[in-house]
Amino acid sequence: MVVSACINITAFVLPILVLADYAAKQCGLVHERIAISVTCLGLLLAAPGLSDYLLWIQSDQVAISLSLLSCLFLVRHEASRSRTDLCLAATLAVLSVWTKQIAIAVPLAHMAYIVVIRRDLKWAYRYLGWFSIAGIVVGTLMIRFFGLDPLVYNLWIVPSGNHFKGRASVWLANPLGLLKEAGPSLIVAAILWRVADRRKPSRFDQHPSLKAVITLLLTMAVCQLPFNLLGAAKIGGGGNSFHMVVTVYVMAILCAVAAAGAWQNVIKRVHFTWMSAGAALLGAALTLIAYPVRLTPDPHLEAARILADGHHGQVYFPRNPLVTWWTEKKAYHLEYGLIDQAVAGFPVSKERYWAYLPSDLRLLVYPSRLDQGLATQLIKLGGRLEGADYVIHYVAKPRKE
Repeated sequence: MVVSACINITAFVLPILVLADYAAKQCGLVHERIAISVTCLGLLLAAPGLSDYLLWIQSDQVAISLSLLSCLFLVRHEASRSRTDLCLAATLAVLSVWTKQIAIAVPLAHMAYIVVIRRDLKWAYRYLGWFSIAGIVVGTLMIRFFGLDPLVYNLWIVPSGNHFKGRASVWLANPLGLLKEAGPSLIVAAILWRVADRRKPSRFDQHPSLKAVITLLLTMAVCQLPFNLLGAAKIGGGGNSFHMVVTVYVMAILCAVAAAGAWQNVIKRVHFTWMSAGAALLGAALTLIAYPVRLTPDPHLEAARILADGHHGQVYFPRNPLVTWWTEKKAYHLEYGLIDQAVAGFPVSKERYWAYLPSDLRLLVYPSRLDQGLATQLIKLGGRLEGADYVIHYVAKPRKE
């Protein structure tokens, strides 16, 4: 858990710091680079909503990291025409799509930027070539490790089978929720863009690469919008994805760096950036005090591990099979996935259901806040024991034949 949390935090924070540092170097802010990085980190921890995403252990953070870095390499290629940068941009875009399907907006944004904004068809052909090569290589490796049928079933058949929720309120609420999350960063970005652009020559005329990366991020946010709403409007899609929220936040950070670069007085500029860093860290500290975070597993997960250690091959956690993976190195059903398949029209058969349960199943363990589910409907139970963190159901028949 600690390693997973550290990987997710690094994946989330590192590309934002790299892009901010890139913008600072483009603007010649040599003395302010550290202060700008500290400000970005502080604002990331203090920003409403973003700090919540920071410690979620899921694939979104990694996909966002790959997406942002791919944009950086694409802009670097535009300036240097380096084949390596273009290859990295295409490869990272492919990896981001494999990490999270909603990241399909990334290569679409790249092509929109190249074809519509830059109007460079030769560049588009080269990008498509590298993207195709990277896609074939990565796809071959995925098929080699996971198999073609499971990949098609889990990445296409089940998601495409999930129907829309069909309520007008869903389509209305999600754009409003997305505007609430991304709107402040978008407004700040627009104001700071105007500040950086009003001087003649403007920061963007002097540093076209900085303008290019901000334009590319804006293009990516526009491409992410329909996929955000589509994912939230379908059964199993959950709430709005935060990919677009992070993209707009990073765009605002880069506009802030450009605005700082327009400040001619170096001493005042250095003082201002360090004051901003201090204010951002103060905001982050207040947020972390109000909503404490931890890298170590929650106490209820530790209690689950102790229970699983004492009942190898006998206990099943339908809502968190990762517990038995830690203790037994065996993968059992994740109930969310079974429900998702059933909603898509592919209910699990009894044979397949029992094939991925402990061989001597005696205990079903649910979180206390959700004390029953699919497993309690399919397995005959003999009683239950309620605890502070978990509800333990005793299996009447240890094995279903």
